[in-house]
Amino acid sequence: MAPTIFYKLKFEGATISVLSVWGYAASFVIGAPLLFTLPLFMFTRQLHHAKAHALEVFQERSMERALAFEEKWLKACSSGNYELMSGSDLAGLNALNQGYDHIHKMRVVPFDLRSFSELVGSALGPMAPLFPYLIDIPEPWLKAIEEGRKLLR
Repeated sequence: MAPTIFYKLKFEGATISVLSVWGYAASFVIGAPLLFTLPLFMFTRQLHHAKAHALEVFQERSMERALAFEEKWLKACSSGNYELMSGSDLAGLNALNQGYDHIHKMRVVPFDLRSFSELVGSALGPMAPLFPYLIDIPEPWLKAIEEGRKLLR
């Protein structure tokens, strides 16, 4: 894509305002990430059902665990025998809380804004050599870019 745009800018004398220049760039920068992400929406329904099922099962198990903990706690408090209470009970409840946090953070869309922005950045990357032809870059930066090109050759 970048070579086509470069050819139009450098040899055909086109400007960025010509549709055949910005149209290619825009379609690639927008289209390429969409081609990767749109098929992932097919899994949204299954992910939603999996999350809902996991929360339902989790709520049942955590309620059982909480009732058992409450019974043990009340028994220890009423009898004055606090040795019945152990750190493992609290650790178990903490593990349940972490499990809930993990289920709650499950995404129903298999990508996030960061992933999509990385895809857009990957599509923009090959366009970087065209920037001097598209925007006015100060002379020191142009020299730095030229030195970088020499190093790559």
